Amino acid sequence: MSYVEADFDGLLEFTNRQILITRVYADKVWARAAATHFLYCLTLVFGALLILGNLLAQRPAFHLVALTFLPLLLSAIRGSIRLIGVTEAVPAARSQVTGQAWIYVLLTVFIPFLYLVNFANSLITRRIRWRGVNYELISSEQTRIG
Repeated sequence: MSYVEADFDGLLEFTNRQILITRVYADKVWARAAATHFLYCLTLVFGALLILGNLLAQRPAFHLVALTFLPLLLSAIRGSIRLIGVTEAVPAARSQVTGQAWIYVLLTVFIPFLYLVNFANSLITRRIRWRGVNYELISSEQTRIG
């Protein structure tokens, strides 16, 4: 197991790079994943707007709350299960992993939006930076360095 200290810029650079590589080398996977994340984020935003509209109009909104936020609850549960799995698989890291448990549970809400930014970035550019070197991924057969 390895640990890397990263700030948000480092995380964004890493995830942008991974999604762009996927676009160049596995475009069908990229397209399906982009559509899935776009629809997921659209559903959450649209659901939140509908809930807000119903609340402001003093109409019942519980059904919309349940439909909108159930996927988020399921994501948090999945994060918790992963957390348990990691602590069981790597008992030496248990204290460090459980000390940051909230990250694995709560950030699952925001990850699809981060991926949406990554997909948008991969539509705009084919340039990545890795270990201080700039690359342009021209195709799956050709890469320009520099």
